[in-house]
Amino acid sequence: MGMKAGYLVELDAVQFDEDTRAAWIQAMTIGKYYHPVHGEIELTPERIQKFAANVNSRVRTTDLDIDYDHKAYGGEAAGWIKRAEVRDTGLWVLVEWTKRAYSLLKEKAYRYFSPEFVDEWEDPRSGEKFTDVL
Repeated sequence: MGMKAGYLVELDAVQFDEDTRAAWIQAMTIGKYYHPVHGEIELTPERIQKFAANVNSRVRTTDLDIDYDHKAYGGEAAGWIKRAEVRDTGLWVLVEWTKRAYSLLKEKAYRYFSPEFVDEWEDPRSGEKFTDVL
């Protein structure tokens, strides 16, 4: 498996569909960043395209979960990524939030989203390798 990394994206402007608790959030911003463990990370428009395509084609064969605290204290899902799209500013994902997460986000108990991704992921069933996978 390639480098696993993450960084913070602000959730201030999240606008929810009040009926479904779904919201588009920015998952990645195009640019170069410094990570204290992994060093320089560059998210190019081409990489963003691959991340979106891999989410939408479900290369990992499941809906991707968003959890609390990178599963450090459990593994409870806060929401499920349903789709991804590329915008001028980077990668955006449509998340269906759980009732609890929806409430916590509305109360601003959580302010940041930190996506985790790998440079390369290998499907354990087929052995096929994919680059730029959330």
